[in-house]
Amino acid sequence: MTYQTKPWFIVLVIGIVAVVVAGGIYLWQTQYSTIAAEGDQNTKTYTSSEFKYSFAYPADWFLKAINMGEAQPEVVRISKQEIQDGSEPDVEFSINITRSTLEDAIGNNLKIPEDMIFAGHSAKTFNYSRDFSDPAVSLVYVPVNNFTFVLSYNPEDQDIAGIETILQSFAFTSDQVTSNNNTDASNLYTNDVYGFTLMFPQTWEGYTTKSRTIRWGAVGNNDSVDFGFAAQDDLFNVSFHPKSQWAALQSEEGPIPTYLGESNTYVFTYATGQYAANDVMIARMGEVKDIMKTFTLQPTDKTDAPVTQKSLEGYFVERKAFERSDMTKNPNEYGFKELANVPVTCPDSMGTPCAGNLLVLSLDYGAQEFYLGFTMGTGYTYYGPFTDDLQKIVDQAKATESLERTY
Repeated sequence: MTYQTKPWFIVLVIGIVAVVVAGGIYLWQTQYSTIAAEGDQNTKTYTSSEFKYSFAYPADWFLKAINMGEAQPEVVRISKQEIQDGSEPDVEFSINITRSTLEDAIGNNLKIPEDMIFAGHSAKTFNYSRDFSDPAVSLVYVPVNNFTFVLSYNPEDQDIAGIETILQSFAFTSDQVTSNNNTDASNLYTNDVYGFTLMFPQTWEGYTTKSRTIRWGAVGNNDSVDFGFAAQDDLFNVSFHPKSQWAALQSEEGPIPTYLGESNTYVFTYATGQYAANDVMIARMGEVKDIMKTFTLQPTDKTDAPVTQKSLEGYFVERKAFERSDMTKNPNEYGFKELANVPVTCPDSMGTPCAGNLLVLSLDYGAQEFYLGFTMGTGYTYYGPFTDDLQKIVDQAKATESLERTY
């Protein structure tokens, strides 16, 4: 028996398919439009016309701005919870605007602040680690005209992306930016300790810096600076290697950082992070190579050795002029070789112990550059670098029975 499909059934099937397809297209378009609309409404913008600044924050967070009086004319609290009068919800981000100077706003803080550029302005930042029940806290002090903006947030907040939105969108309006804060100067990072500069693009406004010691095992340690943001504070790192250490690293297995340049004392290198925390950090990491192209060494008394010709005793007498307050570690941590050791005695007039040992130190015996180190058994004080006939200095040290400490 032959079965034939009736025409009305075919029409019905075609009609059903058409309805389903049309409905699917309509549903897809509706969902796509809703997502796009929601995407446009992910953030709100707060603008202070009086204090001339603005920033974006997550649309589902709550914001309250209040006047705390003449000394603190505006305080802004931003929270994931609704902020009601008299309530104290957990706050994700706060902004306190004070009429204090930067020094007065910081007060007698025992912690040493780090320098940074925030929203195109020079700023100071303090980072406190989590302690028992207290959360971690980052404070940013930004002096602008006659005010100091104090920003506070938890860098370990589980919603750090929302905080990052505030930090990266924070901006002062153009009429509040003075001639001392031009675009070029505001994006210039200067390291006075090691004597170099970097230029950052506008997308890096609000970046952070932190010092870090990198350990290479038998090759020793070196100082470095991490650069990043609140969401990821180690997007890239600039390291300062004693020259002998850098030479030793060439024969080490495994990756080593990329060479940037060198001064009389250090080899400068950089390395990027091994991961990126989010899409924004991926974009910033992609800009690191261009930032490195702006690396420039600046002559300083710490990286360019003074050219002098003295005896060992002459260097010892004038050592205070070359004291290195930035160096406090053991000699081997800097890659120093001890070439000679001279006992140092106290003057008869001294009523307290002051005797110790003077060390002649070098990063590379084949060079003519050296340091002096003084130790009383615990701790070291360093002087230099000096440039002279190093063999002559070593011979004098070995022939010297002792030196008397002078003040």
